[in-house]
Amino acid sequence: FFFITIYYVWQWIETKRTKDLLLCSIFFGLANATKFTGLYLIPTLFILFLANNFLKKESIISVAKAFFIIVCVGIIIVTATYGFTNSTSYVDGFNFVREHSTVGHNAYLLGEFNSEGQWYYFIVAFFVKTPVPLIILFVIALFFVSKEKKFLSPDVLFLLIPPARYLIAFMLNNINIGIRHILPIYPFLFVFAATE
Repeated sequence: FFFITIYYVWQWIETKRTKDLLLCSIFFGLANATKFTGLYLIPTLFILFLANNFLKKESIISVAKAFFIIVCVGIIIVTATYGFTNSTSYVDGFNFVREHSTVGHNAYLLGEFNSEGQWYYFIVAFFVKTPVPLIILFVIALFFVSKEKKFLSPDVLFLLIPPARYLIAFMLNNINIGIRHILPIYPFLFVFAATE
C-alpha cells in the first residue's frame, strides 16, 4: 500500500487525472489502516510535493488541495475500517506503538544486546539480509543515474526519496527487531534497479 500510494501520487503529478488522485487517497488510507507506519507517508508525500513543485514550478494551491484530499480520504478509510464507532481503537493502538518505540525492545546485533536501539541497526540488517544481486543492481543503477546526472529527475526522486525517508525514520526508532520493519523500501529498490 505504501508503494502503490507513491505510484499514484507520481501518476497524478504526471497526468493531473482525478482518478489517480482518488486511487492515491484510497491506498493512503489502506496503508494507514493496515500499519501505523503508514503515517510516514504524510511527511514523505510532503517532501515529494515540495521537490516536484521546485522542479516543475507547479501551483502550490493545486498541490495543497491534492495533499488535503489525500489526507481527508485517508482518514475516512481508516475510520471506516474501524467501523466508524471504534476509531478510538486506532488511536489507542498508535499510542501503544509510539510508547513501545520510545522505550525500545531488547535486540541483538554484532555480538551485543541492546534495548535502546542502535541507529545503524537497519543499515547492517539491510546489507546482511538483502540478496547480493539486488545490492549490485542497485549500485549499478545509482552509478548510471549519477553518470547521466538524473538524480533530480522526478522519476528518480519518486523512487529514492520514499525508501530513504522510511529508512531514516526507522534508524531514529528504538525498536530494532528485524528487517521486516523496513520491507516497504524493497519495491522501490526493485523498480529503481530494473528501470535505471
